[in-house]
Order: sequence, then C-alpha cells, then structure tokens
Amino acid sequence: YKMAKKSGKNSGKIMKRGRIVILLKGRFAGRKAVILDVSENGNSSRNYPYALVLGLSRSPKKVTKSTSKKRLADRIKVRPFIKYINLTHLMPTRHRTSTELGIESLIKKIEK
Repeated sequence: YKMAKKSGKNSGKIMKRGRIVILLKGRFAGRKAVILDVSENGNSSRNYPYALVLGLSRSPKKVTKSTSKKRLADRIKVRPFIKYINLTHLMPTRHRTSTELGIESLIKKIEK
C-alpha cells in the first residue's frame, strides 16, 4: 500500500483552542482536558510544540440523599489542573467546547 501525499495547504491543524483532548503521558494520563492555548513552534524554555491545557484531576463523586453534609461537602469537591503539555502527549477527540463555557474569558484572565 502506498500512502497518498498530503499537501501542507490542505492538512488543517487539529489542536486548536477549545478542543477536548486526552492526556497520554505523565501523572494525568487518561484524563480529559481542554486546550486553552497552543504554541506550534515552542520557545526558548520549551523547544517543542506544546499546549496549555485545563482539566480535572479529581471529579466529583456520587452522593445520595442520606449523605451527611460534611461528607457531601467532601465528595462534591473538584480539583482542576492547568499545565503545559507536549503536543505529542495529547490525543485529540472529535469534540470541541462551545462558546457558552466561557473559555475565551478564561484565556484572557490567564494571559494577564
């Protein structure tokens, strides 16, 4: 089988803001995250393509009606993470976040 040549003009970039990805390496491997910013070329401190991602390292647990208030407060806690990750360690999904989530306002706050 011969692979068809892809033209640089036709191949689009899939890792863009708002794309939901799955982390493949490191402490957060297997976790889902949202891309906030992408640097295709890298910079002096990171000489590889990377993305700034935001995800959940701990999601809320199941609660029932009989759960006490103290236990309920503990179980509904969410622990987010924000991290720079090499693009080769990300697997993109077909899903993108919508504008209703306010990703753009979050990005503006991070840039300041």
